[in-house]
Amino acid sequence: MNINHNMAAVNAYNNYNKNISDKSKAMMKISTGARINKASDDAAGASISEKMKGQIRGLQQASRNIQDGISLIRTAEGGLASIENPNLVRMRELCIQALNDTLTYSDRQHIQTELANIEASIDGIATDTEFNEINVLAPPMVKYTEDPPKTEEPSLDIVFLIDDSATMGEEIQMVKDGIGGFVESLQDTISTRIAFVSLCDLNTNNPESFKDFSSNPNLDHIQIESASTRPYDAIIESMPGGSVGSKLSYNSNSKKVFVLFTDTYNESGGGTSESTSKKVEGSNVKLGYDNDDVQVYNFLFDGDQYDSVYKEITDTTGGKIYHPSTTEDIKNNLINDLVNDIKGSLPEPSTPTEEKWKMKDVILQVGPNSSQQFVIDLFDARCKSLGIYNLSVLSREDANDALTRIDNAMLMVSGQRANFGAYTNALEHISNNVENSNLNLNAANSRIEDADISLEVIKSAKSGILADASQRLLIESLKLSDGIINMLGNFKNIN
Repeated sequence: MNINHNMAAVNAYNNYNKNISDKSKAMMKISTGARINKASDDAAGASISEKMKGQIRGLQQASRNIQDGISLIRTAEGGLASIENPNLVRMRELCIQALNDTLTYSDRQHIQTELANIEASIDGIATDTEFNEINVLAPPMVKYTEDPPKTEEPSLDIVFLIDDSATMGEEIQMVKDGIGGFVESLQDTISTRIAFVSLCDLNTNNPESFKDFSSNPNLDHIQIESASTRPYDAIIESMPGGSVGSKLSYNSNSKKVFVLFTDTYNESGGGTSESTSKKVEGSNVKLGYDNDDVQVYNFLFDGDQYDSVYKEITDTTGGKIYHPSTTEDIKNNLINDLVNDIKGSLPEPSTPTEEKWKMKDVILQVGPNSSQQFVIDLFDARCKSLGIYNLSVLSREDANDALTRIDNAMLMVSGQRANFGAYTNALEHISNNVENSNLNLNAANSRIEDADISLEVIKSAKSGILADASQRLLIESLKLSDGIINMLGNFKNIN
């Protein structure tokens, strides 16, 4: 027997408190009808429920917005109906009457007076037709700026093809010395990439791909795909006879320029160098693709087919071929000609168009989220917009013109009434969808938030019975100490 700890009493007491707490929670849920009365009842459920409540309130407001929009459209459509009939119908009738040559000029003046009054009536209807102080048939004009189509930043790929098989050393040095200024002349508005390819340095068995060109290249080296480098002056060698192949990387959307420096040509298949005039002759130039690369094959010269040499390059890439062949061409013309021609062929940077005016739209918020909108294009039903301003029927010709303009106005009004009807139908469909979403979201939130009263009554009754039992057991556990007292009394009597 223990004196200091009565574990039976402690257990009974703990169970009693637990059952009382469960009964209290069940009674709270029964009294409020809610399963979640505080976040601790269901932490995740409370968060989800609050988000759903926001959506539900948003859907309810969206439904009211839709009904307001439908009312606005019906107001506008009713105003158009009043303009169309009787006003436009009467104007048409008067024009037909004025077309009859049995009328005198004085008779037509009376018809003209009635037409003017009808015009004023139409303008009055258009101006006075309002919904919540919004002019729905004479909407205000708002200013807007229409952005031009987006164009890519101008970019340029320049490839210098250098035939240094004879006496091109001086020309190559001139290009090298002047290329910095050439690039700077282009850099204001153009993204430029430059590659240098020596025709003598190409290898048929191991084509080289020149990539990663920059707008500020290292002019003393050529960077090739294998990440190795070659000094610039190492490419000043003799061009061997035979087939040649190389890949030149280029940007598919860029302007392409191929600049060829040469002063020799080879007889087809021979490999013998001879001097040429200023023009370049050659054959067997092919162009292919490897992903985004230009593939140039078999760069040979045979002296008699210049026109077809570069055709495939320029046709396929949209580029141009320059072929300066003398020192003076390079010194005096190349840089300026290239800069002027290249800049002239590139698109101008896009600029915003001038500001314009348009009728203000009505934008309805038809959903609980920011992107859920419906745009209503309003209609200007005043006579000037309908094309029936200051009609004249004082002559047969004027009356005939007025009749045509009135017919056009009736078509415009009828068409806009059809648009308003389509808007109404669309909004009614949206309203049905919003109501359906609201109904189902409420049902989902109810499953999270609402208490099952019958279940909570059962829990309350169960907890009450267990609490009573725990209370009785607590009393009984306290009687366990009576045995110790009796034992101590017997011990006293023995002594």
